[in-house]
Amino acid sequence: MAAQDERLHVLLVTEYLPPYVSGIANRCKYWIRGFKKEGHKVTVVGCIDTECDIEVWSIKNLWYDQQRIFLFPPWRLISEVLNPMKPVSYDVLHIVAPLNMAIVPLIPFFALRGVKIYVSYHVYMEFYKRAYFYGRSIFRKLLGDFIHVIYTVVYFVPLVIFAHAVGVPSKTYDGVVEIASEIHLLKSGLNTDVFRPTEDSLAFTDVLEQWWYDETYESDVLRTWEARESRKVATRVTESLNPLVLVYVGRLASEKGVDFLIKALKHKDLSRASLVIVGDGPTRQHLETLARLTVGPSHVWSKPVRPGSSVSAPTPLIHRVIFTGMVHAESVLSKLYGHATVFVSSSASETFGFTVAEALACGIPAVVVRAGAFRSVYECIDDWMYNENDYEDYAQKITKVIVDRSAKQRSRRIAVENFSLDAGVRDLLHKYKQLVGKRY
Repeated sequence: MAAQDERLHVLLVTEYLPPYVSGIANRCKYWIRGFKKEGHKVTVVGCIDTECDIEVWSIKNLWYDQQRIFLFPPWRLISEVLNPMKPVSYDVLHIVAPLNMAIVPLIPFFALRGVKIYVSYHVYMEFYKRAYFYGRSIFRKLLGDFIHVIYTVVYFVPLVIFAHAVGVPSKTYDGVVEIASEIHLLKSGLNTDVFRPTEDSLAFTDVLEQWWYDETYESDVLRTWEARESRKVATRVTESLNPLVLVYVGRLASEKGVDFLIKALKHKDLSRASLVIVGDGPTRQHLETLARLTVGPSHVWSKPVRPGSSVSAPTPLIHRVIFTGMVHAESVLSKLYGHATVFVSSSASETFGFTVAEALACGIPAVVVRAGAFRSVYECIDDWMYNENDYEDYAQKITKVIVDRSAKQRSRRIAVENFSLDAGVRDLLHKYKQLVGKRY
Protein backbone atom coordinates (compact mmCIF):
# COMPACT_ATOMS: atom_id res chain seq x y z
CA MET A 1 0.00 0.00 0.00
CA ALA A 2 1.10 3.57 -0.58
CA ALA A 3 2.38 5.64 2.27
CA GLN A 4 0.01 8.10 3.95
CA ASP A 5 1.35 11.19 2.15
CA GLU A 6 1.60 9.68 -1.35
CA ARG A 7 -0.80 9.99 -4.22
CA LEU A 8 -3.40 7.32 -4.84
CA HIS A 9 -2.94 4.33 -7.12
CA VAL A 10 -6.36 3.48 -8.57
CA LEU A 11 -7.11 0.21 -10.35
CA LEU A 12 -10.07 1.03 -12.61
CA VAL A 13 -11.76 -2.04 -14.11
CA THR A 14 -14.32 -1.34 -16.82
CA GLU A 15 -15.87 -2.87 -19.94
CA TYR A 16 -16.81 0.66 -21.07
CA LEU A 17 -14.00 2.67 -22.67
CA PRO A 18 -13.42 4.63 -25.89
CA PRO A 19 -13.79 4.04 -28.76
CA TYR A 20 -17.04 2.54 -27.47
CA VAL A 21 -19.58 5.37 -27.22
CA SER A 22 -21.88 5.57 -24.21
CA GLY A 23 -22.49 7.69 -21.15
CA ILE A 24 -20.58 5.17 -19.00
CA ALA A 25 -17.61 5.16 -21.39
CA ASN A 26 -17.55 8.97 -21.33
CA ARG A 27 -17.64 8.99 -17.56
CA CYS A 28 -14.71 6.55 -17.35
CA LYS A 29 -12.76 8.61 -19.87
CA TYR A 30 -13.27 11.78 -17.83
CA TRP A 31 -12.32 10.05 -14.58
CA ILE A 32 -9.07 8.69 -16.01
CA ARG A 33 -8.07 12.06 -17.45
CA GLY A 34 -9.03 13.84 -14.24
CA PHE A 35 -7.18 11.46 -11.92
CA LYS A 36 -4.00 11.82 -13.96
CA LYS A 37 -4.39 15.59 -14.10
CA GLU A 38 -4.57 15.62 -10.28
CA GLY A 39 -1.32 13.65 -10.13
CA HIS A 40 -2.65 10.21 -9.23
CA LYS A 41 -1.66 6.91 -10.82
CA VAL A 42 -4.33 4.99 -12.69
CA THR A 43 -4.09 1.44 -14.01
CA VAL A 44 -6.96 0.76 -16.40
CA VAL A 45 -8.26 -2.75 -17.06
CA GLY A 46 -10.42 -3.04 -20.17
CA CYS A 47 -11.38 -4.96 -23.30
CA ILE A 48 -9.30 -5.43 -26.42
CA ASP A 49 -8.99 -2.39 -28.71
CA THR A 50 -9.81 0.07 -25.93
CA GLU A 51 -7.57 2.64 -24.26
CA CYS A 52 -6.41 0.48 -21.35
CA ASP A 53 -3.24 -0.75 -19.62
CA ILE A 54 -4.33 -4.37 -19.06
CA GLU A 55 -6.44 -6.18 -21.67
CA VAL A 56 -8.93 -8.81 -20.55
CA TRP A 57 -10.15 -11.74 -22.62
CA SER A 58 -13.62 -10.77 -23.73
CA ILE A 59 -16.49 -11.72 -26.02
CA LYS A 60 -19.12 -9.70 -27.82
CA ASN A 61 -22.23 -8.92 -25.83
CA LEU A 62 -24.98 -11.24 -27.07
CA TRP A 63 -27.54 -8.42 -26.91
CA TYR A 64 -25.32 -5.71 -28.42
CA ASP A 65 -22.38 -6.80 -30.56
CA GLN A 66 -20.66 -3.39 -30.38
CA GLN A 67 -20.07 -3.92 -26.67
CA ARG A 68 -17.78 -6.58 -25.19
CA ILE A 69 -17.92 -8.35 -21.82
CA PHE A 70 -15.07 -9.88 -19.84
CA LEU A 71 -14.71 -13.65 -20.07
CA PHE A 72 -11.92 -14.41 -17.57
CA PRO A 73 -10.02 -12.28 -15.04
CA PRO A 74 -6.57 -11.24 -16.32
CA TRP A 75 -3.67 -13.41 -15.16
CA ARG A 76 -1.73 -10.34 -14.08
CA LEU A 77 -4.36 -9.42 -11.47
CA ILE A 78 -4.71 -13.04 -10.32
CA SER A 79 -0.95 -13.36 -9.77
CA GLU A 80 -0.76 -10.01 -7.97
CA VAL A 81 -3.60 -10.55 -5.54
CA LEU A 82 -2.94 -14.24 -4.77
CA ASN A 83 0.81 -13.93 -4.22
CA PRO A 84 1.34 -13.23 -0.48
CA MET A 85 5.03 -12.56 -1.08
CA LYS A 86 4.29 -9.65 -3.39
CA PRO A 87 2.78 -6.41 -2.04
CA VAL A 88 -0.30 -5.06 -3.78
CA SER A 89 0.33 -1.53 -4.97
CA TYR A 90 -3.28 -0.43 -5.42
CA ASP A 91 -5.07 1.77 -2.90
CA VAL A 92 -8.50 1.49 -4.50
CA LEU A 93 -10.12 -1.07 -6.79
CA HIS A 94 -12.86 0.73 -8.70
CA ILE A 95 -15.24 -1.65 -10.49
CA VAL A 96 -17.52 -0.09 -13.10
CA ALA A 97 -20.75 -2.07 -13.19
CA PRO A 98 -22.52 -3.67 -14.85
CA LEU A 99 -21.18 -6.20 -15.63
CA ASN A 100 -17.56 -6.99 -14.82
CA MET A 101 -18.63 -10.49 -13.76
CA ALA A 102 -15.18 -11.99 -14.40
CA ILE A 103 -13.66 -9.69 -11.77
CA VAL A 104 -16.19 -10.38 -8.99
CA PRO A 105 -14.42 -13.57 -7.74
CA LEU A 106 -11.26 -11.52 -7.12
CA ILE A 107 -12.98 -8.85 -5.01
CA PRO A 108 -12.70 -10.60 -1.60
CA PHE A 109 -9.01 -11.31 -2.22
CA PHE A 110 -8.33 -7.64 -2.97
CA ALA A 111 -10.25 -6.71 0.18
CA LEU A 112 -8.16 -9.16 2.25
CA ARG A 113 -5.01 -7.53 0.86
CA GLY A 114 -6.15 -4.16 2.19
CA VAL A 115 -7.40 -2.66 -1.08
CA LYS A 116 -10.55 -0.58 -0.72
CA ILE A 117 -13.38 -1.62 -3.03
CA TYR A 118 -15.46 1.05 -4.74
CA VAL A 119 -18.26 -0.04 -7.09
CA SER A 120 -19.99 2.43 -9.36
CA TYR A 121 -23.29 1.09 -10.65
CA HIS A 122 -24.71 2.82 -13.72
CA VAL A 123 -27.98 1.19 -14.78
CA TYR A 124 -31.47 0.74 -13.42
CA MET A 125 -31.91 -3.00 -13.99
CA GLU A 126 -35.53 -3.06 -12.83
CA PHE A 127 -36.45 -0.87 -15.81
CA TYR A 128 -34.59 -3.14 -18.25
CA LYS A 129 -36.52 -6.14 -16.91
CA ARG A 130 -39.83 -4.40 -17.52
CA ALA A 131 -38.79 -3.07 -20.94
CA TYR A 132 -37.54 -6.38 -22.34
CA PHE A 133 -39.71 -8.99 -20.63
CA TYR A 134 -42.97 -7.49 -19.37
CA GLY A 135 -46.15 -6.79 -21.33
CA ARG A 136 -45.64 -9.54 -23.92
CA SER A 137 -46.52 -12.95 -22.50
CA ILE A 138 -46.72 -14.61 -19.09
CA PHE A 139 -43.87 -16.94 -20.05
CA ARG A 140 -41.63 -14.02 -21.02
CA LYS A 141 -42.49 -12.20 -17.80
CA LEU A 142 -41.62 -15.28 -15.72
CA LEU A 143 -38.39 -15.68 -17.67
CA GLY A 144 -37.51 -12.06 -16.95
CA ASP A 145 -38.21 -12.52 -13.26
CA PHE A 146 -36.09 -15.69 -13.16
CA ILE A 147 -33.12 -14.04 -14.90
CA HIS A 148 -33.40 -11.05 -12.61
CA VAL A 149 -33.34 -13.25 -9.49
CA ILE A 150 -30.26 -15.15 -10.71
CA TYR A 151 -28.55 -11.89 -11.68
CA THR A 152 -29.29 -10.39 -8.27
CA VAL A 153 -28.30 -13.36 -6.11
CA VAL A 154 -25.25 -14.56 -8.03
CA TYR A 155 -23.82 -11.23 -9.12
CA PHE A 156 -25.42 -8.09 -7.72
CA VAL A 157 -25.62 -8.97 -4.01
CA PRO A 158 -21.97 -10.20 -3.74
CA LEU A 159 -20.83 -7.13 -5.66
CA VAL A 160 -22.58 -4.78 -3.24
CA ILE A 161 -21.74 -6.71 -0.05
CA PHE A 162 -17.98 -6.75 -0.69
CA ALA A 163 -17.87 -3.07 -1.67
CA HIS A 164 -16.75 -0.51 0.89
CA ALA A 165 -18.87 2.02 -1.00
CA VAL A 166 -21.26 1.92 -3.96
CA GLY A 167 -21.49 4.97 -6.18
CA VAL A 168 -24.67 5.77 -8.14
CA PRO A 169 -25.18 8.58 -10.68
CA SER A 170 -28.59 9.58 -9.27
CA LYS A 171 -31.25 8.61 -6.76
CA THR A 172 -32.76 6.26 -9.35
CA TYR A 173 -31.22 2.87 -8.57
CA ASP A 174 -32.13 -0.76 -7.83
CA GLY A 175 -33.21 -1.63 -4.30
CA VAL A 176 -30.28 -4.00 -3.72
CA VAL A 177 -27.98 -0.98 -3.51
CA GLU A 178 -29.61 -0.19 -0.16
CA ILE A 179 -27.68 -3.04 1.52
CA ALA A 180 -24.34 -1.40 0.68
CA SER A 181 -22.08 -0.27 3.53
CA GLU A 182 -22.19 3.21 2.06
CA ILE A 183 -24.01 4.79 -0.88
CA HIS A 184 -22.16 7.58 -2.63
CA LEU A 185 -24.05 9.93 -4.97
CA LEU A 186 -21.64 10.54 -7.83
CA LYS A 187 -21.14 14.04 -9.11
CA SER A 188 -21.17 13.90 -12.88
CA GLY A 189 -19.16 16.23 -15.05
CA LEU A 190 -18.05 16.79 -18.61
CA ASN A 191 -15.55 18.94 -20.44
CA THR A 192 -17.40 22.20 -21.03
CA ASP A 193 -14.41 23.49 -23.01
CA VAL A 194 -15.05 20.83 -25.67
CA PHE A 195 -18.82 20.86 -25.42
CA ARG A 196 -19.56 24.53 -25.86
CA PRO A 197 -21.73 26.78 -28.04
CA THR A 198 -20.60 27.11 -31.65
CA GLU A 199 -18.95 30.33 -32.77
CA ASP A 200 -19.60 30.01 -36.49
CA SER A 201 -22.73 30.84 -38.50
CA LEU A 202 -23.02 27.55 -40.37
CA ALA A 203 -26.44 26.02 -41.01
CA PHE A 204 -27.02 22.47 -39.81
CA THR A 205 -27.04 21.41 -43.46
CA ASP A 206 -23.45 22.62 -43.78
CA VAL A 207 -22.39 20.74 -40.64
CA LEU A 208 -23.85 17.48 -41.93
CA GLU A 209 -22.31 18.05 -45.35
CA GLN A 210 -18.85 18.64 -43.89
CA TRP A 211 -19.19 15.58 -41.66
CA TRP A 212 -20.22 13.42 -44.62
CA TYR A 213 -17.37 14.64 -46.80
CA ASP A 214 -14.89 13.94 -44.00
CA GLU A 215 -16.33 10.42 -43.77
CA THR A 216 -16.43 9.79 -47.50
CA TYR A 217 -14.12 11.96 -49.56
CA GLU A 218 -11.00 12.39 -47.51
CA SER A 219 -8.61 12.12 -50.44
CA ASP A 220 -10.71 12.56 -53.57
CA VAL A 221 -10.99 16.30 -54.26
CA LEU A 222 -12.71 15.87 -57.63
CA ARG A 223 -15.53 13.69 -56.32
CA THR A 224 -16.00 16.11 -53.43
CA TRP A 225 -16.43 19.01 -55.83
CA GLU A 226 -18.87 17.07 -58.02
CA ALA A 227 -20.95 16.04 -55.00
CA ARG A 228 -21.06 19.63 -53.73
CA GLU A 229 -22.28 20.88 -57.11
CA SER A 230 -25.01 18.25 -57.29
CA ARG A 231 -26.43 19.38 -53.94
CA LYS A 232 -26.53 23.15 -54.42
CA VAL A 233 -30.22 23.29 -55.34
CA ALA A 234 -31.30 21.13 -52.39
CA THR A 235 -29.21 23.20 -50.01
CA ARG A 236 -30.77 26.48 -51.21
CA VAL A 237 -34.26 25.06 -50.69
CA THR A 238 -33.70 23.81 -47.16
CA GLU A 239 -31.85 26.94 -46.02
CA SER A 240 -34.70 29.15 -47.24
CA LEU A 241 -37.23 27.04 -45.27
CA ASN A 242 -35.10 27.09 -42.09
CA PRO A 243 -35.80 23.52 -40.92
CA LEU A 244 -36.33 22.63 -37.28
CA VAL A 245 -33.57 20.17 -36.37
CA LEU A 246 -34.11 17.82 -33.45
CA VAL A 247 -31.09 15.76 -32.43
CA TYR A 248 -30.94 12.57 -30.37
CA VAL A 249 -27.58 11.12 -29.30
CA GLY A 250 -27.37 7.70 -27.71
CA ARG A 251 -27.67 3.96 -28.06
CA LEU A 252 -30.42 2.55 -30.24
CA ALA A 253 -32.16 0.01 -28.02
CA SER A 254 -35.72 -0.71 -26.91
CA GLU A 255 -35.35 0.97 -23.52
CA LYS A 256 -34.24 4.26 -25.10
CA GLY A 257 -37.66 5.02 -26.58
CA VAL A 258 -36.37 6.33 -29.91
CA ASP A 259 -39.48 4.98 -31.64
CA PHE A 260 -41.50 7.66 -29.81
CA LEU A 261 -39.30 10.41 -31.26
CA ILE A 262 -39.83 9.07 -34.79
CA LYS A 263 -43.59 8.65 -34.47
CA ALA A 264 -43.88 12.17 -33.05
CA LEU A 265 -42.83 13.60 -36.42
CA LYS A 266 -46.41 12.98 -37.57
CA HIS A 267 -47.62 15.70 -35.18
CA LYS A 268 -48.87 18.78 -37.05
CA ASP A 269 -46.60 21.14 -35.09
CA LEU A 270 -43.53 19.11 -36.13
CA SER A 271 -44.32 18.99 -39.84
CA ARG A 272 -41.15 20.92 -40.72
CA ALA A 273 -38.95 19.08 -38.21
CA SER A 274 -36.11 16.73 -39.00
CA LEU A 275 -34.81 14.20 -36.47
CA VAL A 276 -31.08 13.47 -36.54
CA ILE A 277 -30.29 10.22 -34.72
CA VAL A 278 -26.65 9.91 -33.69
CA GLY A 279 -25.67 6.45 -32.45
CA ASP A 280 -26.10 2.78 -33.15
CA GLY A 281 -27.50 -0.30 -31.50
CA PRO A 282 -29.57 -3.46 -31.81
CA THR A 283 -32.82 -1.73 -32.83
CA ARG A 284 -31.40 0.40 -35.63
CA GLN A 285 -32.87 -1.71 -38.42
CA HIS A 286 -36.28 -1.67 -36.74
CA LEU A 287 -36.09 2.10 -36.29
CA GLU A 288 -35.12 2.65 -39.92
CA THR A 289 -38.15 0.61 -41.01
CA LEU A 290 -40.38 2.59 -38.65
CA ALA A 291 -38.99 5.86 -40.02
CA ARG A 292 -39.76 4.86 -43.60
CA LEU A 293 -43.33 3.97 -42.63
CA THR A 294 -43.71 7.25 -40.71
CA VAL A 295 -42.28 9.87 -43.10
CA GLY A 296 -41.83 7.90 -46.31
CA PRO A 297 -38.77 6.07 -47.72
CA SER A 298 -37.52 9.10 -49.68
CA HIS A 299 -37.35 11.18 -46.49
CA VAL A 300 -35.08 8.79 -44.56
CA TRP A 301 -31.29 8.88 -44.83
CA SER A 302 -29.05 6.27 -43.24
CA LYS A 303 -25.29 6.12 -43.32
CA PRO A 304 -24.36 3.08 -45.43
CA VAL A 305 -21.93 0.46 -44.19
CA ARG A 306 -19.48 1.36 -46.97
CA PRO A 307 -19.89 5.05 -47.90
CA GLY A 308 -19.33 5.83 -51.55
CA SER A 309 -19.33 8.81 -53.88
CA SER A 310 -22.81 7.95 -55.18
CA VAL A 311 -24.36 8.64 -51.77
CA SER A 312 -25.09 12.32 -51.17
CA ALA A 313 -24.90 13.96 -47.78
CA PRO A 314 -28.12 14.13 -45.75
CA THR A 315 -30.23 17.27 -45.94
CA PRO A 316 -32.63 18.30 -43.14
CA LEU A 317 -36.27 18.75 -44.23
CA ILE A 318 -35.69 16.77 -47.42
CA HIS A 319 -34.58 13.95 -45.13
CA ARG A 320 -36.82 14.07 -42.07
CA VAL A 321 -35.06 11.22 -40.26
CA ILE A 322 -31.27 10.95 -40.51
CA PHE A 323 -29.27 8.04 -39.06
CA THR A 324 -25.60 9.02 -38.78
CA GLY A 325 -24.41 5.90 -36.96
CA MET A 326 -21.65 6.31 -34.39
CA VAL A 327 -19.84 9.64 -34.19
CA HIS A 328 -16.70 9.16 -32.11
CA ALA A 329 -14.97 12.55 -32.36
CA GLU A 330 -16.08 14.90 -29.60
CA SER A 331 -15.36 17.93 -31.79
CA VAL A 332 -17.79 16.65 -34.44
CA LEU A 333 -20.39 15.67 -31.86
CA SER A 334 -20.16 19.12 -30.32
CA LYS A 335 -20.93 20.70 -33.70
CA LEU A 336 -23.92 18.43 -34.23
CA TYR A 337 -25.27 19.47 -30.85
CA GLY A 338 -24.45 23.14 -31.24
CA HIS A 339 -26.04 23.60 -34.67
CA ALA A 340 -29.24 21.71 -33.87
CA THR A 341 -32.37 23.47 -32.67
CA VAL A 342 -33.37 21.19 -29.79
CA PHE A 343 -31.97 18.04 -28.16
CA VAL A 344 -34.63 15.40 -27.52
CA SER A 345 -34.80 12.16 -25.55
CA SER A 346 -37.56 9.73 -24.61
CA SER A 347 -35.42 7.36 -22.52
CA ALA A 348 -36.97 6.56 -19.14
CA SER A 349 -34.14 4.15 -18.27
CA GLU A 350 -31.35 6.65 -17.63
CA THR A 351 -29.48 6.85 -14.34
CA PHE A 352 -27.93 10.18 -15.36
CA GLY A 353 -28.11 10.96 -19.07
CA PHE A 354 -24.73 12.35 -20.14
CA THR A 355 -25.95 13.41 -23.57
CA VAL A 356 -28.43 15.82 -21.98
CA ALA A 357 -25.60 17.58 -20.15
CA GLU A 358 -23.50 17.63 -23.32
CA ALA A 359 -26.33 19.24 -25.28
CA LEU A 360 -26.94 21.86 -22.59
CA ALA A 361 -23.21 22.65 -22.51
CA CYS A 362 -23.38 23.31 -26.26
CA GLY A 363 -26.11 25.84 -25.64
CA ILE A 364 -29.11 24.00 -27.01
CA PRO A 365 -32.22 23.35 -24.91
CA ALA A 366 -33.11 19.76 -24.03
CA VAL A 367 -36.67 18.47 -24.20
CA VAL A 368 -36.67 15.16 -22.33
CA VAL A 369 -39.23 12.80 -20.83
CA ARG A 370 -40.21 13.40 -17.21
CA ALA A 371 -39.16 9.95 -16.03
CA GLY A 372 -36.25 8.00 -14.57
CA ALA A 373 -33.26 9.97 -13.37
CA PHE A 374 -34.17 12.95 -15.55
CA ARG A 375 -36.72 14.02 -12.93
CA SER A 376 -34.06 14.48 -10.24
CA VAL A 377 -30.80 15.08 -12.10
CA TYR A 378 -32.30 17.67 -14.46
CA GLU A 379 -34.92 19.11 -12.17
CA CYS A 380 -33.63 22.55 -13.23
CA ILE A 381 -35.26 22.07 -16.67
CA ASP A 382 -38.49 20.51 -15.45
CA ASP A 383 -40.46 23.11 -17.41
CA TRP A 384 -38.91 21.66 -20.61
CA MET A 385 -39.89 18.07 -19.75
CA TYR A 386 -42.89 16.29 -21.22
CA ASN A 387 -45.10 13.53 -19.87
CA GLU A 388 -44.19 10.00 -20.93
CA ASN A 389 -45.81 8.86 -24.22
CA ASP A 390 -47.64 12.21 -24.58
CA TYR A 391 -47.10 13.44 -28.16
CA GLU A 392 -49.08 16.63 -27.61
CA ASP A 393 -47.06 17.64 -24.56
CA TYR A 394 -43.82 16.75 -26.38
CA ALA A 395 -44.67 19.00 -29.35
CA GLN A 396 -45.74 21.82 -27.02
CA LYS A 397 -42.46 21.71 -25.08
CA ILE A 398 -40.44 21.84 -28.31
CA THR A 399 -42.44 24.87 -29.41
CA LYS A 400 -41.92 26.44 -25.99
CA VAL A 401 -38.12 26.27 -26.07
CA ILE A 402 -37.96 27.46 -29.69
CA VAL A 403 -39.78 30.72 -28.91
CA ASP A 404 -37.87 31.24 -25.66
CA ARG A 405 -35.05 33.63 -26.56
CA SER A 406 -33.22 32.94 -23.32
CA ALA A 407 -33.22 29.13 -23.73
CA LYS A 408 -29.74 28.88 -25.26
CA GLN A 409 -28.08 31.05 -22.62
CA ARG A 410 -29.96 29.22 -19.87
CA SER A 411 -28.84 25.85 -21.23
CA ARG A 412 -25.17 26.77 -21.17
CA ARG A 413 -25.38 28.31 -17.71
CA ILE A 414 -27.03 25.20 -16.27
CA ALA A 415 -24.29 22.95 -17.68
CA VAL A 416 -21.40 25.08 -16.45
CA GLU A 417 -22.86 25.53 -12.97
CA ASN A 418 -23.98 21.94 -12.40
CA PHE A 419 -21.78 19.61 -14.46
CA SER A 420 -18.20 20.72 -13.94
CA LEU A 421 -15.68 18.00 -14.85
CA ASP A 422 -13.19 19.04 -12.16
CA ALA A 423 -15.84 19.00 -9.42
CA GLY A 424 -16.91 15.45 -10.37
CA VAL A 425 -13.35 14.13 -10.38
CA ARG A 426 -12.41 15.77 -7.08
CA ASP A 427 -15.54 14.52 -5.39
CA LEU A 428 -14.72 10.92 -6.35
CA LEU A 429 -11.10 11.32 -5.29
CA HIS A 430 -12.30 12.67 -1.96
CA LYS A 431 -14.41 9.55 -1.48
CA TYR A 432 -11.45 7.32 -2.37
CA LYS A 433 -9.31 9.10 0.21
CA GLN A 434 -11.98 8.75 2.86
CA LEU A 435 -12.08 5.00 2.21
CA VAL A 436 -8.31 4.57 2.56
CA GLY A 437 -8.05 6.88 5.56
CA LYS A 438 -6.54 9.84 3.70
CA ARG A 439 -7.58 13.48 3.86
CA TYR A 440 -6.95 16.49 1.72
